[in-house]
Amino acid sequence: MLWYDNGYMKTIRISDIANNIDEKVKLSGWVDSVRDQKAVAFIILRDGNHNKIQLVHKKGTSKLDKTISALTAESTIEVTGIPNQ
Repeated sequence: MLWYDNGYMKTIRISDIANNIDEKVKLSGWVDSVRDQKAVAFIILRDGNHNKIQLVHKKGTSKLDKTISALTAESTIEVTGIPNQ
């Protein structure tokens, strides 16, 4: 199911991500795991239907580095971005 939030951005389910490549979307769910490496952080995000997606954050590109480092399993997050293949 897709719907528009604020008329600008799609809030979608992880299972629908393939239909929204190169579009700005919002995902929310629970952190399944975090791999916080030197230059990149990988977050596995899980939704209520147990679908999972890997999020990639290049460190040093935003103020999120400390926030991502503090994430633990089962943290609830909402992310905005443009999915690619």
